[in-house]
Amino acid sequence: MLDRALVSQFRALAAEGGEVDTSDLAPLGSELEVLAWVIAETRARGEINEADAVELVLLDTNSSRDELRSWAQSLKRLGYVGVSNRLRLMARRAKAKPLPVRLGRRRPRSA
Repeated sequence: MLDRALVSQFRALAAEGGEVDTSDLAPLGSELEVLAWVIAETRARGEINEADAVELVLLDTNSSRDELRSWAQSLKRLGYVGVSNRLRLMARRAKAKPLPVRLGRRRPRSA
């Protein structure tokens, strides 16, 4: 799990970074592809645990429980068990998104 010092350091670096050129990420078409890229970069650099890196990336995204569980399942099938476990833990802590509100009258049930 992330400690508060690492989160603070990450947010400070992100605030200082200013505008970031993300054109290299343009070919990535889904959130899952971005997470896989983060894992690959983290492994190549070896500076931080890959599960920590994924959690840092997702920290302020307000991803839903279903999204986190789906990504965890996909990444587990690809062999990223540690990251998958972290995403499942994050899913347990995530707030459930409310169901859509249906407007209009309720129709009485027929007997």
